[in-house]
Amino acid sequence: MKKITILLAAVLIGSFTVNAQKKKDPRYEHHFKVPESISTDEYTLDFSDIQSQAEFCKMAVKVSNNTNDFLIFRKGKSVFNFDFGEFSPKKKKIIIKPNDSKKKVLQANGNTQFQVDKFSLKVDGLSLVPVKGKTSEMEDFQVPASKNSISSDAFKLVLKKSSLRTQEAALVFECTYQGNKIAIVDPSQLVIKVDGTDKEYANDVKSSDPKLIFKKGEKIKVKAVFHIPGRIADMQFANMTISWKDTFVETEAKKLAGQQVSFEIDPGMTNGKN
Repeated sequence: MKKITILLAAVLIGSFTVNAQKKKDPRYEHHFKVPESISTDEYTLDFSDIQSQAEFCKMAVKVSNNTNDFLIFRKGKSVFNFDFGEFSPKKKKIIIKPNDSKKKVLQANGNTQFQVDKFSLKVDGLSLVPVKGKTSEMEDFQVPASKNSISSDAFKLVLKKSSLRTQEAALVFECTYQGNKIAIVDPSQLVIKVDGTDKEYANDVKSSDPKLIFKKGEKIKVKAVFHIPGRIADMQFANMTISWKDTFVETEAKKLAGQQVSFEIDPGMTNGKN
């Protein structure tokens, strides 16, 4: 009986020693319970894969846009809070389209004490960018081009490529933003029509999603592809006019309230993952 007791004590001490050594390993993972989703009128936050080792703490955050406007998520504005200090993720600007979502990793670095049992995170840096702003009036553009550049109060367009075939016209413009707000360029808004007729034909380019511009002097490409039936016109020889409508818009971001989230260790998950 005495031998059995001694043997059990030795096993327990050995097990304790192994676990203690394992926990001292800087690669030992702490896993945390997943909090409930946080939802506002503008966005929803979902958290997953929350873990830490000695040198980092990270998680995946899915940001869902609940609006018909754009969301901007500036990762670097969020703050991890530990007993030993505050840490922010690397700066990066995430653009989330209307009624869309993106999943990104937030990570804290810069210390070796992240094997903790609890911490909190202030999710911040969320802004709403209304798609309805001030339309910048751009003069109509003649095809074939009578000149290569046109301007409005906040935008400048330069024709870079033009290809005219019987039933297709393809053009590429370089757009330079000259304003001081946020620009939304939406190529799906522009149309073309044959001179002397009233019917308008939409831009058929496949990648015609709206694009955001944040800095004065920033340039983007604007692609336009049009198809007109041969019975209406031969696009190699027809005189046509592009109308820009609401292609060029200026708007301003509205800062949204952030969210404070607490995290605590999941003992079962932590034990199972190590």
